[in-house]
Amino acid sequence: MTTLVALVARSIEFAAALANAFPTLPSGNQGRAAKLKRSLGDIRLCLRTHGQPCEAVVKPKPSPGTPLLSEIESMVSLMPSIFSDEHAADPMLESIEDTPGADRIFIPDAFSNPEHLRYILGGTFAAMLCYVFYMSLDWRNLSTSVTTCVLTALTTVGSSRQKQVLRIAGFLLGGVIAGIGAQIFILPSIDSIAGFTVLFVIVTAVAAWVATSSTRLSYAGVQIAFSFYLIHLSDFSIQTDLTLPRDRVLGVLLGITMMWLVFERSFPRSAADAMVRIFVVNVRVLADLASSTPRADDPASILKVRRQREEIYRRFGEVSAQADAVPFETGLRRPGDMAARDRIRRWLAFLRSFYLLQAPLIQFRIFADIHSRSPSFTALENDLRFECARIFRHIAESLESQLTTHTHQPDSVASLVNHLDLSSLRIEAELSERERALLRLIRTVAQLVDRLQVEIASEGLYDVVQTSVASLQPVESGGP
Repeated sequence: MTTLVALVARSIEFAAALANAFPTLPSGNQGRAAKLKRSLGDIRLCLRTHGQPCEAVVKPKPSPGTPLLSEIESMVSLMPSIFSDEHAADPMLESIEDTPGADRIFIPDAFSNPEHLRYILGGTFAAMLCYVFYMSLDWRNLSTSVTTCVLTALTTVGSSRQKQVLRIAGFLLGGVIAGIGAQIFILPSIDSIAGFTVLFVIVTAVAAWVATSSTRLSYAGVQIAFSFYLIHLSDFSIQTDLTLPRDRVLGVLLGITMMWLVFERSFPRSAADAMVRIFVVNVRVLADLASSTPRADDPASILKVRRQREEIYRRFGEVSAQADAVPFETGLRRPGDMAARDRIRRWLAFLRSFYLLQAPLIQFRIFADIHSRSPSFTALENDLRFECARIFRHIAESLESQLTTHTHQPDSVASLVNHLDLSSLRIEAELSERERALLRLIRTVAQLVDRLQVEIASEGLYDVVQTSVASLQPVESGGP
């Protein structure tokens, strides 16, 4: 479902861009758009009825005039794979928790990763600066500045700034508008606990509505409630003094200022760089997963696969979180970072699809009866997955190089689909029905990897002007 959500999100973005560029589709594309509409309607029906798509799979076609339409077709063509029984993962491959480490207090690299030390020292230094400042002025009501440092100290500039913006918005809505506004206009007219209860319920309901929204905004809901309660529930009586809410708001501004001074001026770490680094690590782990050869009689190898899948899935969320924080960063690098964000989000959808489609192949590799696997299929599948692993490692090296130099050299790529088609023609008659189904899945994986490597080889990660990749095709020979 997470993979489907990622594909739908990218499709919506491409569709919005297509609608802005072409209010009316050029002649000859209406049929393709109608087929897309039928496919999407069929997928919606499957979600409601828990069925499988019956509409023919959309096949992307090159369209130099409207490349975005090809992008949408590529995304939609991957969606039916999610519903197919032959692509379903074996229950034995379900993700599990590592029991010995589930109850640990610290994460495994708590005392070895220097980034954790940087985070602790930076947050402590910002909080101490706030403490020294308001104690020097004997203005103790600014103590909310320390709370702000603790609650908004994050690992990157963008994510910290994102949380600070939500905290300011929450304090303005809950502290200034609801808190001080109620003190001035509402509380003077209230003379019973019933009236205050109604006010309390209304503000709490609004805060809860925001807090239960998406992760991008939910923190603001917590701050709305926190700031309102901080003003009105500190004593067993109605607050009439406006000094307290004023100091609370000023304390938040002081904390944000110190966080800016410490984390953005003294120890800057870009969310865009963190996004790319996490993405690169995930690509390498995907390469290890594709090249792994676990055995049913070796529990340790199966547990390793499960841990790798858990690690990959977790990093998908981390990449998305850092991508959400990139727009909050400023500076001369912002245009390039925003371009990298757009590409990483697009490529992340491809990786999610690869992650999904690899599950049944791993299942067959581990649990299928040795007598039900033909040597020809095993050799073909091994050849493809080792080639995928090589391509992913090359992609990781290319992105790491661009992260350091911010330059890109276009590269040629070899087509996995062409290689697969030539190899499968010789052995298709020897395959079982299950292996033929998996061969179709392998071809889908090859198309996915081909498209991903073509995009990464032809587009610079930080190039502000994107190169249209819809009409680019892998070459027959040569390689990265």
